[in-house]
Amino acid sequence: MAASIFVVGCFDGQPTSIPNTGDTGWKQIRERADHFLLMVSPAQLDPAADYFIDGVHVTIAVGSDNKVSQILVCDSNFTSPDGISPGMTVNSLEPVKTSDGVAMLGWYFLIPLPSGWSAALPFEEGRDSSYFPKGDEIVPCLIKT
Repeated sequence: MAASIFVVGCFDGQPTSIPNTGDTGWKQIRERADHFLLMVSPAQLDPAADYFIDGVHVTIAVGSDNKVSQILVCDSNFTSPDGISPGMTVNSLEPVKTSDGVAMLGWYFLIPLPSGWSAALPFEEGRDSSYFPKGDEIVPCLIKT
């Protein structure tokens, strides 16, 4: 059964729920020995760390103000409030997407969902500004920025 996560909070160690972007109190990500830099836009890298929350692998990034700048989920055990999970097809977004999406060259093609999450399809070698996801393409990740 996929986990649906709606409530968020700060934490002093292991989070118990997925945060929202803009949540404060996340400086410990920078202090973790295993933190790394995650591309959170085509021209920005922020410190990030991986967590398992409710059985879902979640990557959380923080900006210079220690607020959550991005949440990345590529785990099919996660379901957004819109009913979308990583691993679904682009066609499955049709009933809920809020637009056809936007190409963020060098990063992701993002298809926004009403909940604030976006389906994220990475720009891979050979994809340029003319790239548009096809209906049977798999959505590998959901992202919230």
